[in-house]
Amino acid sequence: TLFRSAYVISEYCYSDWMELRHDIESALEQDIVDAFVICPNTIFNLTLAAEKMVSTEYNLPAITIKKSNTVIQCGKDGSRENKCIIVGGTNQIVINSSPSGVKLVGLTMLHSTNSAVNAAGDYNASATIYDCEFSSHFGPAAVLIHNSGSGGNYTEGELSESIPVILSSFREDMHNRNKDDEIQRRSVVQQMGNSMSVDFEYCTFSDNRVMYAAVVVVGGRARSINSVFSRNIAEWGAVGAVFDGIVSIAASCFSLNEGNSSGSVYIDAGSHLILSANNFGSNNFAVNGCSSIFLAGACQSETDCNGVCVDHEKSSCVAESAPRFTIAPSPTPIITIPTTSPAPWCFSDWEKLLAAVNSAATGETFIICPNTLFDLANYEESVTAVIRTSNTVIQCGYNGSKEGGCVISGGSDIFNVSGSPTDVKIMGLVMYRSTGVAVNAGGGPNASIAFIDCEWVEHVGEAAVLVNNTALQDGVVHSETFSDNAYFSLSSNPLLSQTRLSMMVTFERCSFRDVSVTAASVSVIGGTVVFGGTNFYGNVAEMSVIGVFHGGHATISDSCFVNNKGVRSGSVLISAGSVLEEQNNFGFNNTNLNGACGDVFLAESCSSDNNCIGSCSSFDAPISVCRVTDAPFGLQPEGPPAGASAQPSPSPVETDCFSDWKDLSRAIASSNEAGRTFVICPSAVLDASAYPDASLTPIVLRSDDMLIQCGLDGLNSNNCTITGGVAHFRISGSPKGVKLSGLTMRGAKLVSVFAAGDTDAVTIFSNCVWEENNGLAGILIYKEDPSLTLTDLFSSVEALSSMADRLLPASMSLILETCIFKNNVVIYSVALNINGNLSVDECIFLGNVLQVGVLCDVTMNLSNLI
Repeated sequence: TLFRSAYVISEYCYSDWMELRHDIESALEQDIVDAFVICPNTIFNLTLAAEKMVSTEYNLPAITIKKSNTVIQCGKDGSRENKCIIVGGTNQIVINSSPSGVKLVGLTMLHSTNSAVNAAGDYNASATIYDCEFSSHFGPAAVLIHNSGSGGNYTEGELSESIPVILSSFREDMHNRNKDDEIQRRSVVQQMGNSMSVDFEYCTFSDNRVMYAAVVVVGGRARSINSVFSRNIAEWGAVGAVFDGIVSIAASCFSLNEGNSSGSVYIDAGSHLILSANNFGSNNFAVNGCSSIFLAGACQSETDCNGVCVDHEKSSCVAESAPRFTIAPSPTPIITIPTTSPAPWCFSDWEKLLAAVNSAATGETFIICPNTLFDLANYEESVTAVIRTSNTVIQCGYNGSKEGGCVISGGSDIFNVSGSPTDVKIMGLVMYRSTGVAVNAGGGPNASIAFIDCEWVEHVGEAAVLVNNTALQDGVVHSETFSDNAYFSLSSNPLLSQTRLSMMVTFERCSFRDVSVTAASVSVIGGTVVFGGTNFYGNVAEMSVIGVFHGGHATISDSCFVNNKGVRSGSVLISAGSVLEEQNNFGFNNTNLNGACGDVFLAESCSSDNNCIGSCSSFDAPISVCRVTDAPFGLQPEGPPAGASAQPSPSPVETDCFSDWKDLSRAIASSNEAGRTFVICPSAVLDASAYPDASLTPIVLRSDDMLIQCGLDGLNSNNCTITGGVAHFRISGSPKGVKLSGLTMRGAKLVSVFAAGDTDAVTIFSNCVWEENNGLAGILIYKEDPSLTLTDLFSSVEALSSMADRLLPASMSLILETCIFKNNVVIYSVALNINGNLSVDECIFLGNVLQVGVLCDVTMNLSNLI
């Protein structure tokens, strides 16, 4: 956050550069006054004429900051309007060593020849640049964030010479990446060290003509909020991050910037953009065609990189002006500046995350770096993150998705909710092989937490999640909590006082897989739990997967229970006095001890030996409910996608899965019934080249509302692969509502998918991958026409461009949702649309080699590519 604490302002203001420099550099850590005020309307000219006998100019030295909490500000209110201007020089301000809490407020910095601010501190250093202006700078960058690695033991001249050398190693790194030499790359990063973090709030960067970017992040962390970048010209545009740099950008605006590799923001393959929200871009230009945010992949040279271009979100600039400060009326005025969240960088060290969460203020967001593994199995210290403050958010990456690869391995009591915090969210985390209780939701009756897109895998212990009020147990989960008597015997239960006094826990699009516990995977003692779109696979419990006791309340909807085992119930156990509301849930092959109750058991009374009597009921939703986690990013939209028909409940339910291409082909060919679901077994490889004579006849899809999916949840992570063959699928006729979900299609020799239906046909591909396909195209959308052969279609690129003259018939609609196309080598395009309708939403295209373009639209209606 920005200025978490107030600071003391000097009563004296500076108008002499060397005097200001002397006082800052000689300040001691114990000095009380740590804010240095520049007099309003002061101009520091660092490029001065020498003595008359010397014809050359010389530069005044930069100010070097090594002391934590040093503040340099313009006037007593720190406003840019006070016109404190620094002009010229090589570097103007240098931050070195490990100072934290450095602040530059209200400064205007012009015309440096190297970098106006050289943020050269190590990982522990941090600075905030607030309401400052950077204009007309030359050299590598206006602000350069890197780690000098020399502890400050260098001269001004050595520093000036080192910056181009540091950044020039980027050229070598690009060469090494092209060789896939990760060891060499990591050695370069290690030499650079972990750099500091810098926040930019309400700043302006304009008319900078620099080598790399107005703001360059070399292995460090940068955050931009309410800042404006305009008319900057550089290799990477306005902002560039390399060597594992980490960048967050929100409510910022980019206009008229120019670059080779990006017009606005460049993120190299090893760096992370963890937040991009509410940003605006206009009239930016890049040689590579990406005028907004370029997420680079493999590079053939410094200026030739594959990657993904991400648009800015807003249609107009939403950056705000800097708010005026509040000054307390006292002899030594106190300044406070508003705080913002989320945090300016992401966490990859559990101890640092732990310390931050355990001391969090209300409303803080903590972002875990994508692809981070926290190994807690051998920690000797406590690993528990105690959440006490409302509106706390802990999430994986900037979009809070499980696809970000944030994994917590091992450990017990990982998260503990204490007291009465409300609206807590944990998003996109995977907890793997934890022990005991992974999450102790121990807050009071007013507390609430939501787990969104989280997963518990192979947990062993008493419960993966325990909902109870630990305040009623002196903050300790006692052993009797997990005894049978504690759950069932209301007369002797020592925890009876907890009834209805525990917190609320919500699970949205979560999953519990292969959890083995002595109680229930989710054990609820009093309190309330809500499950929406949550899946339970292969869990084993002595009681049940979900157990609700002592007046607890459970709501379960749109969830899936498959292959679970429990002593009293395979899926859900509701004790006497507790309440269950459930709708639209699917169950398959769940079993209890006597095989009589696999789904829901409503206990009425239990004897002393805990043999309970009650009623058993079954889930009755179709298998389609198990598709609730199809979309890896964000919540599912309500209703069918645009252009798709509303889908009835598929029937009959297919509980068997296919692992052979011929069997799947024959099953689909023999089915003319609408609404059928075909499940491909997880980890199956279906060899399409085994089809008779490797003919052109792929699997033909003709029936309405057909669903072909990978595993019961239709996720690509289940690893269902279709490989080889001339083609994989053909859509024919007028089927509506066809959907293929979670499939990987690889190695087709001609076209992977022939979308050859007529104008009424609609097919959706969701969470699918096309990779390493060859031939003419990955997907071909066209209308089958006996008078038009494939030779006609693909005779030449020129023929395609004039196809409208032949009055080709209109063809079908195809929708691509969260799909990936990578490393395909085709003659034309990965998706070639000939007079049909193609909608592409949140798809990624990486490393494809093609003649026409990634997407090619040959149509009589130019609006058909959405």
